[in-house]
Amino acid sequence: MLAVQLTARAQTLVNEYSFNDASGSTNCADSVGGTNWYGVLPSGGTFIQPGVVLSASQSQYVQLPAGILSNYTAVTIDVWATFGTLPANCFLYGFGNTDGSGAGDDYIFCQPENGRIAITGGDPGWQFEQGCGGAGNFSGQTVHVTSVYNPPAGYIELYTNGALVSFNNGITVPMSAVADVLNYIGRSLYTGDGYGDVILLEFRIWNGALNSLQVAGSDLSGSTVVGTNAGTVTNIQLNTPYYQIAQGGKESASVVAQATLFSGPIDVTRLATYSSSKTNIFSVDTNGVISAVGQGSATITATYGSLTSSQILTAVAPVVILTHRYSFANNNALDSVGGPAFTGTLVGAASISNGLLNIPNTAQTAPAPDYLLLPDGVLTNAVNGVGTNQNDPAVTIEAWASFAPSQGYWAALFDFGYQDGSGYAAYDIHLGQLGGSDVIGISDTDNANGFNDSISTGIVRGDTNVQIVCVFNPPGGYEAVYTNGVLAGVDNSVTISMAGVWGVMNKIGADLWPDPGMQGSVSEFRIYNGALMPDEVAASQILGPNVLLTNAPTLNASPSAGKVVISWPLAGAGFTLYSSSSLGPNAVWTPVIPAPAVAGQNYQATISPNGGATQFYVLKR
Repeated sequence: MLAVQLTARAQTLVNEYSFNDASGSTNCADSVGGTNWYGVLPSGGTFIQPGVVLSASQSQYVQLPAGILSNYTAVTIDVWATFGTLPANCFLYGFGNTDGSGAGDDYIFCQPENGRIAITGGDPGWQFEQGCGGAGNFSGQTVHVTSVYNPPAGYIELYTNGALVSFNNGITVPMSAVADVLNYIGRSLYTGDGYGDVILLEFRIWNGALNSLQVAGSDLSGSTVVGTNAGTVTNIQLNTPYYQIAQGGKESASVVAQATLFSGPIDVTRLATYSSSKTNIFSVDTNGVISAVGQGSATITATYGSLTSSQILTAVAPVVILTHRYSFANNNALDSVGGPAFTGTLVGAASISNGLLNIPNTAQTAPAPDYLLLPDGVLTNAVNGVGTNQNDPAVTIEAWASFAPSQGYWAALFDFGYQDGSGYAAYDIHLGQLGGSDVIGISDTDNANGFNDSISTGIVRGDTNVQIVCVFNPPGGYEAVYTNGVLAGVDNSVTISMAGVWGVMNKIGADLWPDPGMQGSVSEFRIYNGALMPDEVAASQILGPNVLLTNAPTLNASPSAGKVVISWPLAGAGFTLYSSSSLGPNAVWTPVIPAPAVAGQNYQATISPNGGATQFYVLKR
């Protein structure tokens, strides 16, 4: 058995609060940083040796001095705490500032009620947060929470009890954007938020980003001893969500390790190195993101020290299948592709006339009274799906719709997911915020804001018969939205799987929150299994709402002025024209250059004779 000794460089512990202060003290000593960094208890607190009890009913919290982050470029916050009752939006900690209207801005924070962390460099902060979550509600638990903020490396990570819970690889906000003027433990930077009941056992600030082995070692050492040694790594395992990837797609691999001193698995994805046996089929970056650049099979290998683990993956031609289509013909909400079982139900004043789904929401009351409800299961595919919900691994939503000039700020074109007992959206995909800057998002938590990969896009309010395409492609590591065939926004750091989406309550024209609804109409609404590519989105926009893309286009050839024009219908978007001088299993097919161009309703290439030599042509994905 091969073994690797932990050699990760220890980061610098700069502040440590163990809450061993004398009963009645109003200070919280910093045993590492010294008296300049002592915390205070503005509303009191009860020391219980060790630990300090903070009471929500008395609005108790710890305030740390301004400037405590000292312009560090990366920071790790290590906390041990016991949680009682936690109201929504309360903070475990928040380092930043509060503006004149009482909103938090320019901060890092942790919300224990939904197990989420974030960094933001704007005002109000919630509009610009880059976060990750999924740790669940900490109420009633004693938890070791480790938050790693490493903008120079482009990520943040959240750990509980030494194990990686979630991460975000798309961090662009630097630590220099964090104000650290008001620094609280147990209090929100938003003046309207409540306090939680919490017992603080240990609070540490590290200058630098602890890695996963160091976090596991810290958890092993516990709240009373500072240590970051998880022991000797004895084996690693490379894991990938799927064994097949469509060409042009991506997926994020993970590598877990076992160490002699830590009982659970340790995620060492960032510490491993990667290789592909065939780089013309798969490439792998330093974060373990695998890209399918060709077609065929290859072996992906992860290496940590002298330990290796491999998997064979196959890159296949991308295929997108239309699974549901609502054209509102014959003044009904029948699904002409999925069948009668997926007929939509009109709710409130929503109606269908002249081939349009009309969604009035005239009074803009909340929750929205008018919408079309689609049946449970529109995202489900037992053959192609993964995870407990058997959702399609990638999903595309396409619609043609018109929007009134005035929209409620949180109005939505669609929201497919689940509504919890508080009336909040959870486990969903959506396109909303029509009254602001449209937001496409995917979530796998309750509530949906807890872990939500989202991106703001363009504005569609006031637009008529606009094509909107929302692509949710977790295997490819991205989500994107197009308007009238043009990319409006893309998020290339999606880590949430479609398996985490519960498509049991599915609304067109409203979201799953208590928000106002969309005002306008929809003439076509489609759901695809798979991710439409940019050329397919553009072709569909040209074809319009009454013509479908096809997976079996017909190739045509005709003479023209001594040359040959080869064409196929625009509905066959996504295919590439290849040529070969021979047929058979040993034939070599290469893409035709220059690539065919769009000519009216067709793709078209004009081929010049090659000295009378025979040439064969075929369409391939």
